[in-house]
Amino acid sequence: MSDMYDQCKTEYKTSSNQISALNKKVDYLEKKLEQSQKNICQSSTKQVQDDEIIELKDKILDLQCRSMKNNLIFTGLCHSKFENCENKLRGFLRQELEVNHFIEFGNVHRFGKPGLNGARPIVARFIYHSDLQFVLNNANKLRGAPFGISEQFPAEIVKRRKKLYPVMKDAKQQQRDVVLVRDRLYIDGQLYNLQEDDDFERHMESDSAVNQAPPSPLRSPPNNRITPDKRPTKRRRQNGTTPS
Repeated sequence: MSDMYDQCKTEYKTSSNQISALNKKVDYLEKKLEQSQKNICQSSTKQVQDDEIIELKDKILDLQCRSMKNNLIFTGLCHSKFENCENKLRGFLRQELEVNHFIEFGNVHRFGKPGLNGARPIVARFIYHSDLQFVLNNANKLRGAPFGISEQFPAEIVKRRKKLYPVMKDAKQQQRDVVLVRDRLYIDGQLYNLQEDDDFERHMESDSAVNQAPPSPLRSPPNNRITPDKRPTKRRRQNGTTPS
C-alpha cells in the first residue's frame, strides 16, 4: 500500500511539472503571438501611410500639370536689354511660324538657366487653348532652326517623358500609331508600361554587377610557411671551447 502511494505521489509530481512547463510554453507563445499581431498592425499602418503619401503626391502632380496646361516654353529667343518679352514673342510667332492673328497671353516672362543661343527660355501662358494648339501644330516649321517650342510640365513628368522619347521614336520609325499624353505613351492604342522596362533594366544591371565582380584576392603564405622557392636557413653549430 505504501509503495502504491509513493508511486502515485511520484506520478502526480511528474505530471505537475509537465503541466507547469506546458503553461510556461503557452504563456511564451501567447506573448509572441501578441507581439506578432502588433508588428502586423504597425506594418499595415505603415503601408497605409505610404499609400496615402503616394496618392497625395499624385494629386499634387496632377494639380501642377493642370496649372501648366496652357503654358508653352520657347527656347532660343535671344535676350536684349530692356526687352518686352511679350512683344518679342509676338514678333517671333509672326516671323518664324507665320502666325498673323492676335493671340491673347495671360503672362509672358523668362525663367530658368540659359539654353539655346545662350538665352533663358520664355514661358507664355495662353488664354485660349486653341491658340496654344495652333502654335504647336506649326512648330514643325522650326525644323533646322535654333529655336524650340515645348509644353511645360513639372520636373517629374519631364523626367518620365525623357525615358519615353526613345521608345516613341522607334515606334514612329516602325510606322506605328503613337500618342504621348503627359507621361503616358500609347502605341497602337495600347498603354506602354515604362515600369516593367525600369524593373528589367535594374535586374540586368544587378546581374552585370555580380558577373563583373573582381575575384577574391589570393592569400599570401605566412612568413613561417615553407614554400618551394624559399626555405628557412639552418644555423650552423659552432664548436665552442671548454675551459680547462
